[in-house]
Amino acid sequence: MTELAASLGCVYEACCDDDSSEDGVPYYAWWVRVPQAEHARRGQDDVPVAVDRLRQYLATQLPDLLGWRSFPTGSSPSTGPPAAHCASPTTI
Repeated sequence: MTELAASLGCVYEACCDDDSSEDGVPYYAWWVRVPQAEHARRGQDDVPVAVDRLRQYLATQLPDLLGWRSFPTGSSPSTGPPAAHCASPTTI
């Protein structure tokens, strides 16, 4: 994930598997910084191309996860990037 993010001009920050949405459903959260210019390059579903490439890669590594959704920083279900590293970081 780190190498792919870097190849797309992004910075992989962390992955957490110890968070949940407001309705209690657990989820993984991948924190990736995307350059501002990449936000203009949108693909299917109005998702930045770099983010979609990262999502596609994760789907090949974790094929059993369903319901992929992307949320920009500050939007639901997360309220922002991890201030401290996650209690249960995951490496991919």
